[in-house]
Amino acid sequence: QIPYRFVYLLAAAIMVAPLVVLFRLRPFGDLQVGRLKDVFGVLKNRKAVSFLLFMVLPIYACSVFISYVTPLAVDAYGFSATVVSALLLANYLISAYASPYMTRVVSKRFTSTVACILYVVLCAAIIAAYTLFPSMPMLLVVVVGLGLADAFGTGMMTDAYTRTRGTYAYHDNDALVAYILMTRIGVT
Repeated sequence: QIPYRFVYLLAAAIMVAPLVVLFRLRPFGDLQVGRLKDVFGVLKNRKAVSFLLFMVLPIYACSVFISYVTPLAVDAYGFSATVVSALLLANYLISAYASPYMTRVVSKRFTSTVACILYVVLCAAIIAAYTLFPSMPMLLVVVVGLGLADAFGTGMMTDAYTRTRGTYAYHDNDALVAYILMTRIGVT
């Protein structure tokens, strides 16, 4: 019920706290920044490239499902923009707060590779269920289901990806830069 201008000004004011903390704590250690050549060196690893193309790219391409479909569907069902915000917030909160528990449970039962496959299958099944049975109650199931899947899936994907290095001689930082670039490509 407050104007957008006030919300954005409040957000700007909140950003002062991280700046103060950053200047007071001064992070320790040198930041290892690889060259672009080193990042492309990761692409010599077939396992890493396969993982990026066939796991990371598709899952991040599907990750926009919530942010794309929710506003359109909620509007089509006749609800307000506040419901859109509430659903998106619920998805993000479920993902964030369930993450430690879900990751612990899943990692005790499955290897990171199997957990990645489970993550992809769950996301595909949830999206397919909404596509076959579109309704507001099913959208709620999708929001919760994808939030729970993301709670363990994103961390397990990073772990499985870093394990593809094998005997290749590159830094994890370089591999993670390639991973992040692929996630951005997937989201776009």
